[in-house]
Amino acid sequence: MKAARHRAVIGALLIGLLVLCTLQGLALPEDVNLTGMLAMWTHGTAVQIEYPERLARVQRMAFHTRIVGTPGTSNWLHFPISTPVVGTFAIFGGDDGFLKSLQEIFVPEASLALPDSLSWNLYFRRYRLDKIFLCFRTASADVRVTSVHIHDGSTRLTTFDNLALFGEQDLRAFVIPDCPEIHKAVCISLCVEFGNSGPQWIELESVGADFYFWED
Repeated sequence: MKAARHRAVIGALLIGLLVLCTLQGLALPEDVNLTGMLAMWTHGTAVQIEYPERLARVQRMAFHTRIVGTPGTSNWLHFPISTPVVGTFAIFGGDDGFLKSLQEIFVPEASLALPDSLSWNLYFRRYRLDKIFLCFRTASADVRVTSVHIHDGSTRLTTFDNLALFGEQDLRAFVIPDCPEIHKAVCISLCVEFGNSGPQWIELESVGADFYFWED
């Protein structure tokens, strides 16, 4: 039974490859560029706190993490983002149209041969970070995000300082200058300042990032 199911899966994959090879003669219009995009998000419950001793309370719930700060302190909150470092795609056969143009753009990193002259090349393109998004809310203007820093591994990509973000911040976007290539993994860090009057909480809902690759 298991062997029959395995053969059925392989057969379906081969049929799919044959269909792709049949369709490969369809040319992409000249004014269209090949691009790839992924939007990656992490929930607020994934937050990592740099100075937990400065907090009065941390409560992780299904819909956000609520952090209550000690009045008159600041803290860094870090969000690791699942990061697509390299985009992968395949080119089938040796068509003279769209597929040939792609082969001129991308340098093949691997080449695999399949039976009956069915061949395909595996290509790679490094992703770039285009923008990040923040979804959070604070108790009042006395609790505010004052800095947002973005790292790729140990490399600092950019910083946004001298901010004063408070209240409801839904899909607050930050565009990353020069859309840099990503080599390791992205971390989004928020500096939060807690004041001395009123409730001192921030609720962290989610953080996201848009990644792209394209031909140069």
